[in-house]
Amino acid sequence: MDTVMTNTYSAPLNAVRIENNRLHASEIEHVTSPNTSGEFPRNLPDTLVIHFTGGSSASSSVDYMLKPKSKVSAHLVIGRNGEVTQLLPFNVIAWHAGQSSFAGRKQFNNYAIGIELDNAGQLDIDENGEYVSWFGKRYHPDDVFVESSHSSSKDRSGLKNNSDLQENLSAHSSTYWHRYSEVQLQRTFDLCRLLCNTYHINYVLGHEEISPGRKFDPGPAFPLRQLRRYLTQHSFNAQPSDVTVDDLSRELPPSLQHTNEKQLSVSRKSITAPQDFPYTSAIVSVKRLNVRFGPGTEFTKASSQLTSGQVVRVLERGDTWSRVAYTAEGWVSNEYLTFVKQKR
Repeated sequence: MDTVMTNTYSAPLNAVRIENNRLHASEIEHVTSPNTSGEFPRNLPDTLVIHFTGGSSASSSVDYMLKPKSKVSAHLVIGRNGEVTQLLPFNVIAWHAGQSSFAGRKQFNNYAIGIELDNAGQLDIDENGEYVSWFGKRYHPDDVFVESSHSSSKDRSGLKNNSDLQENLSAHSSTYWHRYSEVQLQRTFDLCRLLCNTYHINYVLGHEEISPGRKFDPGPAFPLRQLRRYLTQHSFNAQPSDVTVDDLSRELPPSLQHTNEKQLSVSRKSITAPQDFPYTSAIVSVKRLNVRFGPGTEFTKASSQLTSGQVVRVLERGDTWSRVAYTAEGWVSNEYLTFVKQKR
């Protein structure tokens, strides 16, 4: 049985910092993978890609990524007890995405920080009705997430691991996945928020979204949509009706469900809207939207742009321009925003 230990991870977010592209906290382990292509170009990385390891333990996955012959690496590996290993600094390209494409881009190693979570992935049921991984480990039902239908209609039973995928078209009504631990999710949410505050992150993606049909991680057991909401980041499935303030914390890990408005912000400054301010979110309605340092075209453009469907937090709304927060703050034209009223 895979036991969840919720007392291993004790460092709060404000105790972890990034200096020289490395995490600094007493609980962070640093090693160096040889599997890299050098530094990111200027203004990158701008994406986070979430993976599961598909392995038996965090340490075995780290060991594998330290081998030159594996030709695999990631920036972070997050264990089930919240332990974190950093294999490469965040300004260096890791080999985690493989053949990948999304929104007109290819080869996401060149754009993304790779975050691997220790998780076995999809599980099978053996002849005794027990849940078992591809490497033979058995799991208690409490550690199993049951999914009736995932984003892909293909059944993934019989997959040996995350890099050795097999097509299996037998029709099962449910699939079974290794559940992520609460402390692991808490750690992941915290670190993603820290990375968004430090780098110009525009996208938070699952590996399966950039390599559809080839990869299936982080899988349905990971609350990817809720992570995006938590970061008030780009939400690919969000509609105006389900990005209101009251919904931002819904279905988060229990320890995050009561996160207050200030904690939900990914801005470097605290973000709290006045009680009588009816709009706290907006959705970008054009393909590319310039961000400026003031309310008007006479102000300088910021280096980053917003993209269609991206959810931003509204800090201040004027007649024609609004100050918004995403991974930073800036001013955008109201003409290209769809404002979302908060629920009363």
